[in-house]
Amino acid sequence: MNELKQSEKRSRAPIILFTYNRLEVLRKTIESLRNNVLIEETDLFVFSDGPKPDNDEDKLKVDKVRYYLKSLRQFTKSFNYYEQESNLGLARSLIEGISYVSEKNQNFIVLEDDLITSKYFLKYMNHSLEKFQDNPKVWNINAMGINKFKINIPKSYEYSTYFTFRPSSHGWGSWSDRWQKGEWDNEKIKKEIFNIQNLLKLNRGGRDLFEMLIQQLNGRIDSWAIKWCYTISKNNGICISPVNSYISAQPDIDGTHIKGYVEILDNDLSESLEFNSYPESVEINYEIAKNLSLIYSPKEPSLLEQNSQAIKQVIEYLVFIKKYCIDKYSLKSKKHKLFGYIKTFMSRK
Repeated sequence: MNELKQSEKRSRAPIILFTYNRLEVLRKTIESLRNNVLIEETDLFVFSDGPKPDNDEDKLKVDKVRYYLKSLRQFTKSFNYYEQESNLGLARSLIEGISYVSEKNQNFIVLEDDLITSKYFLKYMNHSLEKFQDNPKVWNINAMGINKFKINIPKSYEYSTYFTFRPSSHGWGSWSDRWQKGEWDNEKIKKEIFNIQNLLKLNRGGRDLFEMLIQQLNGRIDSWAIKWCYTISKNNGICISPVNSYISAQPDIDGTHIKGYVEILDNDLSESLEFNSYPESVEINYEIAKNLSLIYSPKEPSLLEQNSQAIKQVIEYLVFIKKYCIDKYSLKSKKHKLFGYIKTFMSRK
């Protein structure tokens, strides 16, 4: 890792920006940051991932991104730039980059190179990070709120922010003491997730989360976000989101996750607020939580049902085990193998 500049002592939460080979979306991300209130008081850390091996086209794209970054006139309190010689991939790059910055800072703000920020983005993030710093229940400040016309916030809801079980990976912030508890080891997660309470707590953010966790544990995806989501749920943490988003996503065909238009991530940033109101108690509004979970999966998680019964929770747990086994061993209709796996698993207890 080549370090070009060191940061100065700071009071605002630093921004950590991850970039790879997409120059045009990065330009828009940088330009939106330039217009942010507080940007001149903020340290910026940029991590540039390296090109894939034996790929001249990829190397050319990465070189263009790096030339652009090195040509920028400084618009932040300090500019800290790091290059990787080889390609780490988003998950490893992000985990290592945040861990490095968090060693010297009590909090931080994370952006990827396909996000547009509102001019009040930093004001919201810093205020929220300061407000909940000493509340161990809050783990993540989400800058992107789901398109408010899709989440159906109750008309009687009087605040401009809400608590949620689900962290956003599209512009977010946290604290170093929480990040240090991040669980990144697949094997350890495998041992823990078969605890029924750990699984059910994860599912409160949406039933799609255990689908992603299955793919992660079986090596089909490499996602830092689902591991961070698992870490938060395991520790009984919650997150806070704005009703009026401070982030809008740029769809890009070369992106890792947002390759096309996603309506729930399309936000009118002109509606973002300079000042926010927060719920008086740090508690989940279950109507909002239910509406949010249903956006990602059409069936409500059992722990969000008003009259959830233990049998429903057990069924939800068994469905997870079944899907995990089918994905890992391609069992499909070979039920005898599934039962054999469950019998072996239970015998280890």
